[in-house]
Amino acid sequence: MASGDRTLAIIVNYGGEFVIGDDQWKYVGGNEGTLYMDASRSSYIVLFREIVQQLHCKIVRLHYCVLGKELKDGLRCFHDDNGVKDIFYHYLHGEEAQVYVEYINGVDDDDTTEVRDGTQHSTQVGDGSIIDDAWEVRGSSSLDDEYLSNVNFPKFKEAIIKYSISEQRNIKFIRSTKEFVRAICSQPNCSRKIYGTVVRKSGSFQVRSFEEQNACSVVFNNKMVTSAWLLEQLFNTIKAMLDIKSPQLKILVEEQIGINVSRNQCKQTKQKVMRILLGRYKEEYGQVWDYASECNLQNPSSRVYVEVVERPLPDIGTKFDRMYVSFSACTRGFLAGCRRITGLDGYFLKGIVKGELLAAVGRDANNQMFPIAGAVVKIENKDIW
Repeated sequence: MASGDRTLAIIVNYGGEFVIGDDQWKYVGGNEGTLYMDASRSSYIVLFREIVQQLHCKIVRLHYCVLGKELKDGLRCFHDDNGVKDIFYHYLHGEEAQVYVEYINGVDDDDTTEVRDGTQHSTQVGDGSIIDDAWEVRGSSSLDDEYLSNVNFPKFKEAIIKYSISEQRNIKFIRSTKEFVRAICSQPNCSRKIYGTVVRKSGSFQVRSFEEQNACSVVFNNKMVTSAWLLEQLFNTIKAMLDIKSPQLKILVEEQIGINVSRNQCKQTKQKVMRILLGRYKEEYGQVWDYASECNLQNPSSRVYVEVVERPLPDIGTKFDRMYVSFSACTRGFLAGCRRITGLDGYFLKGIVKGELLAAVGRDANNQMFPIAGAVVKIENKDIW
């Protein structure tokens, strides 16, 4: 692949079948064709569609072989974009990017999905999950694999929400039960719709119909964007920037995701993040006695002390006050090999739980700092030292 060339050539083996032997697996019979695909648009669903459109073959499963392995040890089935990344990796390393098409005859008529343009999607349903559709598709669909290859009901709804936000389209659920979901575009004169239901025979979830026409315009105010969705997207960001204000968070969302959100949504999202983090801190502080006991158990000569405030209010339990830790190895090392000079310093703790980290350090023979003891306190004063 030349510099700047983004076209991926894939060798497609189709129309044959796998022959499994004791020592070797083979794909025999059928034909071989070359598929050309834009690497910048490469995805699981695009690969399926391009194979069907360019080579006119049916697919139930699509396989590839891991680089450097034989079929017996390296055969993998495409389930998501990771498989596409693997064959792209083959191509970059000078190897042929090969895929193997498996088509299973005898697909049940009940598992056939009608599409408005007259084509059919034939789906073989197995162990409670959707197996890749056998397609004869001539219509266009820009839905990515993460939207159509979901294997259960909740993930299907999540995929629609994610599609609505990422594509900046106002999709709404007009009917949604435990057995089926129907969603349409809320803009007038747009026929974009999708319908999925639970297959009664197998109990798995299946997309029954899908129609996509780009007759609607991009929207920046999306009703699918809620504080719960923002929580999932921004949890790590807010955790890393606890001092961020709602106006700043609003600007960040608009710049990174491209959607408009209100300050109230940003405020609610941050409050939820703080509640989650505070809950985690409470659980961790509840284990401080276990930590102290384990330190004393594993280091018998160490000194680990925990002080608490006993029930400051009737409806409040024991409250952590301060903790002192001095491991015996550090004490012995200071006495055996360090100068008789001790330095005392403190560091302000930043985050949800404020306080100070106090440390006593010495100087070793290499003139480097040598830790002796440490303590966590609320404030630094004479009594604490």
